[in-house]
Amino acid sequence: MTAGSPASIAPTADPPTTGVTIAFTFPLGRYHATATGTAANDGVVEWPPSPWRLLRALYSVWKTRCDDLDGPLVEGLLARLATPPHFHVDVRTAGGHTRHYMPGESSGAVKPILALDTFVVCASDRPTLFANWPDATLTTAEREALDRLCASITWLGRAESLADARLLAAGEPAPPPNSYLVPVDAASAEDDRIRLLVPILPLDLTSLTARLADLRADAKTRTTTPPGTSLRTFARPTPDRSRPPRSAPRKRPQPTAVRFSLVPTAEGRSPARLPIADAVIHTAALRIAAQAKFGQFEGESTSSTLSGRSGDSILEGHQHAHYLAIPGDGFASPADRVAEFVVWAPCGFEPKELKALRSIRYVSGFHWLSTSRPFGLIADAVADPTTVIPRLCASSRRWTTVTPVVPGRHPKGERSWADQVVAEITAECGNHGLPTPTIELTPWSGGRFTTVRPRRRAAAHRAHPRPFEMSLTFEHAIDAGQFMCLGAMSHFGLGLFRPEHAHPVEPASP
Repeated sequence: MTAGSPASIAPTADPPTTGVTIAFTFPLGRYHATATGTAANDGVVEWPPSPWRLLRALYSVWKTRCDDLDGPLVEGLLARLATPPHFHVDVRTAGGHTRHYMPGESSGAVKPILALDTFVVCASDRPTLFANWPDATLTTAEREALDRLCASITWLGRAESLADARLLAAGEPAPPPNSYLVPVDAASAEDDRIRLLVPILPLDLTSLTARLADLRADAKTRTTTPPGTSLRTFARPTPDRSRPPRSAPRKRPQPTAVRFSLVPTAEGRSPARLPIADAVIHTAALRIAAQAKFGQFEGESTSSTLSGRSGDSILEGHQHAHYLAIPGDGFASPADRVAEFVVWAPCGFEPKELKALRSIRYVSGFHWLSTSRPFGLIADAVADPTTVIPRLCASSRRWTTVTPVVPGRHPKGERSWADQVVAEITAECGNHGLPTPTIELTPWSGGRFTTVRPRRRAAAHRAHPRPFEMSLTFEHAIDAGQFMCLGAMSHFGLGLFRPEHAHPVEPASP
């Protein structure tokens, strides 16, 4: 046999192949996994799965189902896959969740605890996730070992997230990646972002066996990041809707104002002639009557809109109920007397709140106050402010006080009471989304005006007894379409403005 003949050439191993892609299918059509650093009730699904989670799944099936594989071979394989892969996630996936209540205890009382189960909804009959390592080079033995590990995967993420994994053959086409690691110095991308757990190179296999429960239980660290890993930002496409959005049924707008007229009481007493100077006292009593009626219909519950409180906290934003005493216009009724009441909430009233307000017939007042007296009421209009009291809700550049403006805080330093009121009203205009006006201020010339709100089970709420008349002039006409109430006690009738040279505002269309 001559040298160089085929029989004299020693056999060689197959050349290594570059590029590794694993396709994942979720037979139940759901993928469950809580993102690192978040709680289950935060509702953040780790989609796509973190590179650390993929390596942990491969390590798990190696130790539990393929422990006959050569150790150094698998360790080298996992080290080559420790570089973060590129992902292709099916954009037709969508987020979903279920919720249920678990028995629990809070402050010594049995209380149900809400538990959210958030997941990704995906197709169950085809791969919806591809993990691709374009630069990974594997030998034939390593590809055979990886193929066996992928075939042994039965779940990915939480235990109920069943999964089938398949190693694509060399040269088998795969969808282009659409989710990838964002460079540290990269500018913000157009796609959605998520923080995923990535192993630090070189790979430390002990990080794949870390128990997250033990890490959280460690009083010194309280960490959720295993050693040898780091959280890195990945860009991903925003998922499409799993089904086209349904057009929401058209809802009628919620009424925002209820007007009351003074009527004789059930005992036949004529309507009370209530001084507008005691508006705070009358409206405080009306608020108590409204809450009492709501509690009568709804058991022990309270309405945050009617009360202005949520638990022990006072609501902010001025969207809850304003109890307004409207003075007469000087023609049909005296200007120094209450002509009617309005309960107005910019956020709108729910049907059960309207039921409570409509049922008010009698307000008992405060028996320990000589300036408070009972009066009868009947709700005669439920609509928006431009309908119930159009003369106070028109469009105008200039607005003047109907009831005085009072300071809510004591002035500090050398600031005068007038400067304090101007500062507070300027800030209030900003809080209500109004432009900064030109303010004219003079002391109140209408005589006595109560600035103390009585309460039945607590000390009276006092504003400073320094009433002022005020005019606001804006650069452009303000199309209010609602009441303008500013300053301290504005939810109880003080700081009520009326437009000058007004132009009517069209009522809101239903």
